[in-house]
Amino acid sequence: MSQHLPLVARGRRHPDRRNLRTLAAVAITSMSLVLAACGSDSDEGSSSDNPSSSNASGVEEAKIAAQEATIVPTKIAVTEPITAPIPTGKRIAYISCGVPACNTQAEIATEAAAELGWQVTTIQATSAPADVQNAMQQAIRENYDGVMYAGFTKESFRRELSQLSSKGVPVVAVSTEDPVGDGITAVVRPAEEGTGAGALGAQYIIAQSDGKANVGLINLPAFKTIEILTEGFKSTLESQCPDCTYTQEDLPNTVFSKGDGPARIVAFLRANPKIDWLFLSNDALAVGLPSALKSAGLADKVKIGGAIGGTTNLAMIKEGQQSYSVPTPLVDIVWQQTDAMARHFAGQPVEASMKPTPRVVWTEETIPADISSFPAIVPTVREQYTALWGK
Repeated sequence: MSQHLPLVARGRRHPDRRNLRTLAAVAITSMSLVLAACGSDSDEGSSSDNPSSSNASGVEEAKIAAQEATIVPTKIAVTEPITAPIPTGKRIAYISCGVPACNTQAEIATEAAAELGWQVTTIQATSAPADVQNAMQQAIRENYDGVMYAGFTKESFRRELSQLSSKGVPVVAVSTEDPVGDGITAVVRPAEEGTGAGALGAQYIIAQSDGKANVGLINLPAFKTIEILTEGFKSTLESQCPDCTYTQEDLPNTVFSKGDGPARIVAFLRANPKIDWLFLSNDALAVGLPSALKSAGLADKVKIGGAIGGTTNLAMIKEGQQSYSVPTPLVDIVWQQTDAMARHFAGQPVEASMKPTPRVVWTEETIPADISSFPAIVPTVREQYTALWGK
């Protein structure tokens, strides 16, 4: 069922009280996101006495941020070498959340761990707590030396975390809002960093539409990390683009297993004919969408953008079927995740691994040339991490 959110026009909220929501102001300086409270519907307390000037300022901020995000970063997040020996022969379980991005991360972990003489085994799960618990129990039964995962919250597997901790098994997570502790050894790219990715996704649309986009926002609320990304998108669109609008559609995570995402999105667009941009909170939802749009006669009416990314999306961008993606730095964060595990086994502080990762936007003009596998955000990520490991 779609959730039709109030539209924003010239800084005022839609008068339908059933749909009122609080507006959050987001100011972006370069790549960082700072949340602040938004003013009321009245002019009192406004940051500017000239609404058109304020609107233009927000659009210009978005254009600057979008332009900066096309610059290829050259340095990885971690800078401190590991000075103690890193033991070899470790067996690591990577618990995959089941969506394409998580499976890609498990593959990258296998490559990174091989540089350390480790073996990684992927254990499949979904976002369902019972599946996560079963996967963690398998890792416990099979006596893995370490566990990595992405996107889960510990509420669903506290007992398993306690069991792993009692056995001295380190657990390194990415893309979770849980802090270190209670069985979690390190957290790389915490979920809150998704707010900035969502913000950048909004800023690219603002820049490309010159501040006049009508956006269809496709959300996957079953995944908390995606919800955080979606909130970053919405708050940025609201604060920096008062002449933009959005309508939100929440989809179940079963769209990946059932393959009915394109049909659902087409139905949503038919119900909302003014939409000219789509933002997919996980752009794996774009798979099969261009052909569905073409069959529905909508291919020339809506542009597709999204976040997280996968190799299929990258090919779609190359072919002009998808306008852009704000990719999760899958390669970079998994090498960083492996770095945290290595520091633990070497007896060195894992905090050195818990640094913010770079963020970019990929378009047909800026995407890396080689997309045979998912590219790194920092092209020399492998070389820089193996140098830190003394390999």
